[in-house]
This record gives sequence, C-alpha cells and structure tokens, in this order.
Amino acid sequence: MKPIFIIIAVIILITSCSYERDKQLAEHYKLDLQYYQNSVSFASLNMMDQAYMSCTKTEILKSECFTSLVQSMLSKNINPAKEFCDEINPQEKMYMTKKAFTYVYPVIDEDLEEELNEKLNPSSQRIGTLNIIKEQCYEKAGS
Repeated sequence: MKPIFIIIAVIILITSCSYERDKQLAEHYKLDLQYYQNSVSFASLNMMDQAYMSCTKTEILKSECFTSLVQSMLSKNINPAKEFCDEINPQEKMYMTKKAFTYVYPVIDEDLEEELNEKLNPSSQRIGTLNIIKEQCYEKAGS
C-alpha cells in the first residue's frame, strides 16, 4: 500500500511544480510583452534609444523585440547599431510552454496558435526571413 501513496505523492509534486513553472513563465512573458510593446511605441515615435532600452529589458522576447526594432529602423532609413543585429537569433526557440501561453492568452484562435507554434519551433521559412532581416541589418550597420 505504501508504494501507491509514494507514487501518488510524486505525481502531485510533479504536477504542482509544472503548474508553478508555467505560471512563472507566463508572468515573465507578460512583463517582456510590455517591454516589447513599449519598444514598438518608442520606435514609432523615432525614440530609438528608448526603444533599444526597452528591448534590453526583455529575455523571452529579446530576439523578437530587436527584430521589430531593426525592421522599424530600416523602414525609416535609420542605420541600426551592429549590437542590434547581434540580438536577432533566427533559430532561437522561445523558452515557453504551450500551457504557459494559455495563462497569457486564455483564448487561442488558429492564427495565434500558428504564431505561437512558430515561436516555439521556428519553421525554415521563418528562419530564412529572420536571416534576411539580420543580413540587411548588418549591411546598414556597416554603412
């Protein structure tokens, strides 16, 4: 009888730890999302130093944030610093779980599901697009 209780206790412990980890990831993602959104807002106002500072505060969304910042700069013919280009990691898999995403996005439609899947496991098309953006960034940074 004791082995059953031990197994049940272990299952409860693992489930509890997983739940807490997912909740912590979701909270961290929400904070990063705020910094990311601030960066986009600053960039739209041509406040690139502030946009850069917001991106540096992210962890989970760092590559995403710098990719958006570089795209904004390139569209405005502003030469990004090489350090901005260095932060774009095309093959990076976002450190999140699907369960953690459900805490951030309680309703996940097909489009959001596809976007989240791309962040967790980037497709070759996404990696290729990000590589092109990174190359363009380095070209402009060298100008």
